[in-house]
Amino acid sequence: MTLHKRFYLLAGLIGAELLFSLCAAAFFGLDPYSQNLGTALSPPDATHLLGTDRYGRDVLSRVVGGASYTVITALAVTLVAASFGTMLGLFCSSTRGKTASLILRIADAFLAFPSMILALAVASVLGGGIIPAALAICLASWPKYMRLAYSESFHLYGESYIEAAYMDGFTTVSLVTRQILPVVIGPLVVTAALHIGTVIIELSGLSFLGLGAVPPTPEWGAMLNESRNFLQQAPWLLFAPAAAVTATVALFQLLADTVRDIFDTSGES
Repeated sequence: MTLHKRFYLLAGLIGAELLFSLCAAAFFGLDPYSQNLGTALSPPDATHLLGTDRYGRDVLSRVVGGASYTVITALAVTLVAASFGTMLGLFCSSTRGKTASLILRIADAFLAFPSMILALAVASVLGGGIIPAALAICLASWPKYMRLAYSESFHLYGESYIEAAYMDGFTTVSLVTRQILPVVIGPLVVTAALHIGTVIIELSGLSFLGLGAVPPTPEWGAMLNESRNFLQQAPWLLFAPAAAVTATVALFQLLADTVRDIFDTSGES
């Protein structure tokens, strides 16, 4: 299988997962919020393929519904962090003044802390909820993109074609968008693709600790948190969301590896 076919296959699988998650309630009758206390903590059977939780909610419905919360939020977080960090990195490499130096020092201060620890601190200040958790991870993630964009673009300003572009009357904005960004976009896209899986784990981790999505939201980390009190009585409550996180992160990691191979092949040719 060629790299591009593998990319389309993996992207199609992820897209199908999201589409099924968004349409499951309308087309397949999977309602993650429907309760039936009479069937609480029922093991997997023909009616509930993955069993039910303590409120009688269908675990399959909640796992499927949780994909839209977790994956879409992870994609949004990665897009915002990558865009903001890249713009700051390109700005610093093009200006190189006191403002750029200050931004670089701030980024270094953020990078001095492990991203998950920093996200925990920010999420605890902002309070619970999926949006505060997403903002916390964004604040912890942008410096890596900023530093990467800065390091990839800094040395390009000494190249002859950049100096020629300046002499041709290119403004700084047009120079960055037309000459610098196309050169540095490859490493940034690969980093973003690799980062999505990490963001999914961090979002689930914050929800598991009570700093992310709050009940009854069908988010995988929140489901893991709810299931820990029933590990021996109803282990399927733990296995289902854990398998969803593992499978989804694996898909994104395979997609990121494929994107990296595509850019490497393009660079060689």
